[in-house]
Amino acid sequence: MPRATSLRDVLVPINRKYPVNDLVEAAQAYGARTGRRVSYEWVMLAGVNDTERDARELGGLLKRKLAHVNLIPFNPVEDTPYHAPGPQGHPCLQRGWSRRRDSTSPFETRVVARPMRRADSSTSV
Repeated sequence: MPRATSLRDVLVPINRKYPVNDLVEAAQAYGARTGRRVSYEWVMLAGVNDTERDARELGGLLKRKLAHVNLIPFNPVEDTPYHAPGPQGHPCLQRGWSRRRDSTSPFETRVVARPMRRADSSTSV
């Protein structure tokens, strides 16, 4: 089992019922019918899924797909073991994506890294 699949089972338990490969297949079928690019959201968790290896695995999943990926740094939440990636998180994942682009592909996966939201001390979690 690829690391991404087992990790997704932990992070997103419904992955056991609706595996990510099936979701991508259904989303791409929709994209093919409508001619629209499919957007995927990737929440980056420091040390969990923000490495070049993760980018390679996700890139392989979306290779030659009409897709757009939003890289979203995790917004800290109390009582969770997760943290936002540091300054190396975005570049590392983005480098992995840029290396996954295949010039022979009819489609290029677009990747956008969202800026990290600042913690607002006036709101409570």
